[in-house]
Parts: sequence; C-alpha cells; structure tokens
Amino acid sequence: MSKKVDCHIRIKQAMNLRGLTQTDIVEKTNIKKSALSQYISGKITPRQNAIGELSKILNVSEPWLMGYDVPMERDA
Repeated sequence: MSKKVDCHIRIKQAMNLRGLTQTDIVEKTNIKKSALSQYISGKITPRQNAIGELSKILNVSEPWLMGYDVPMERDA
C-alpha cells in the first residue's frame, strides 16, 4: 500500500492544473481566505465540508484531494 499524499500538496496540484488562484477559490466557495491559506500551507487539514467545496471547484474527487491513491477525476 502506498503512502498517502498530504492534502495540501493535492490542493496545490489541482489549483495549478486548473489555473485557479486562492482568490478564485475564495470567491467561488464559502471558504475564508485565511482558512484556505492554512490548508495550502499544510498548517491545518480541511474539514469534510471544505473538502467537498474544494473538490467541486477544483473538479477532482474528494478521496484524491484527501491524498488517497485513487483516480483524480470526479464521478459526475
């Protein structure tokens, strides 16, 4: 079994892939800028509701975003 990737690394990967900035995400979600900054820096791990919002805006699956070795694509 492979090691789980940290959530903050996956958030950064998805943001780069989708061409989104922190400002874009804050404007399109209910996530506060300070919280998003802490998620991206790895200081705190997003709670489930934030994972859900981030996965939608980044168009990735929730388990992938949480660092599991699963496909990145969302199921519709």
